[in-house]
Order: sequence, then C-alpha cells, then structure tokens
Amino acid sequence: MLSAWLRMKFSNVFQGALAASAPILFFDGYVSPDAYDNIATDDYRKADAACPGMIKDGFNQLEALREQADTYQTVADIFNLCAVPTGAAEIESLINTLDSSLGTMAMVDYPYPTNFVEPLPAWPVTYSCA
Repeated sequence: MLSAWLRMKFSNVFQGALAASAPILFFDGYVSPDAYDNIATDDYRKADAACPGMIKDGFNQLEALREQADTYQTVADIFNLCAVPTGAAEIESLINTLDSSLGTMAMVDYPYPTNFVEPLPAWPVTYSCA
C-alpha cells in the first residue's frame, strides 16, 4: 500500500509501483465501510439463499449467550473448543474468530482445496453453508 501511496503522491519521482491487493481508497468517504462484508454476504447468498440469515441467527444466539455462564459448556461442545469459556470476553473472542473465518472463506472461495491460509475444502463457502 505504501508503494501505491508514494506513486500517487510523488508521481514525478516514481514511474511505477506494485501494490497487489492494496486497498488504497478504502477510507471513509471513498468506499462504504460495509463494502467487504456486503460482498462476502453475497458470496454466501449465492451458495445458499438462506445461508446469510442462518449465519446472522447464529451470531445473534452467541451474542445472547455471552452473558450466560451456564451456557458456556454447551458453546464449548457445539464448537468443539479445547476449553470451556470462562467469561464474556472469551465468547466475544469466539464471535470475532468466527466472523474473521467466514470472511476469509469468502475471500478464498476457490473450486479446489487449498491450505495456504488453513486447510479448506473446495468451495468452502458452499461447504460451510451445508
């Protein structure tokens, strides 16, 4: 990203710049802050029209359970966690991990298995919706 900014700011000094996947205009006023999430949601919707709704419902359920310590064992069982969460912060961490993972799967939704991020099956979005 820095190389692209340098090229834009000092075009008289730099003849070119290589900035692969650099979100140089991803700032307030240029692009909606929800743009990536909207694109990822569309990817899940294409895999299964009901999938975005199911994902949203799942996050809403986790949010509701965040303050209910008596449900932490159930959350640990559902997600096969190594340890039972001990507080709301750990449930929040799980929510953030799930959110990040779903976004990553949309980004690497290839028609063949990959393992450069994590081992993923072909079409991981379709797989996760199923």
